[in-house]
Amino acid sequence: MFKEHHITAVIPALNEAHSIHTVVQNLLQIHVEQRYVIDRVIVCNNGSTDQTAEVTLNAGACVVDEPRKGYGAACLAAVNLIENELPTDIVLFLNADQSEDVSEMLSLLDPIVMGSYDLVIGSRQSELQEAGALSPLQTLVTTW
Repeated sequence: MFKEHHITAVIPALNEAHSIHTVVQNLLQIHVEQRYVIDRVIVCNNGSTDQTAEVTLNAGACVVDEPRKGYGAACLAAVNLIENELPTDIVLFLNADQSEDVSEMLSLLDPIVMGSYDLVIGSRQSELQEAGALSPLQTLVTTW
């Protein structure tokens, strides 16, 4: 619980067995004033053919399966689980490939818990990113 808000992290994943354990563990270890920030992590296994689901469970997250391909379908499956089973005040969406620094999520959560915003979106683009970190398509979509 973070400042009296239940937070669920949602991670759509397709064949991310190599990185999902680290992402989940990093999320579950973030704490503020000796309290963990994330209440639960849901990884939506989006048709993986590797060990993504098993690695996720071993890392301490729950798994929801969504065989329909696509980031949106995966996110929706996780949100449906939240609506039907898990009390949540804030949903945090992340990628499974370690492309975000999870320690920076507090800067996204603070404006919401303070009541300033209902929706906050982070950007993967910055002057600090390495050259070639994003494909031309990702750069176009991110700046659009």
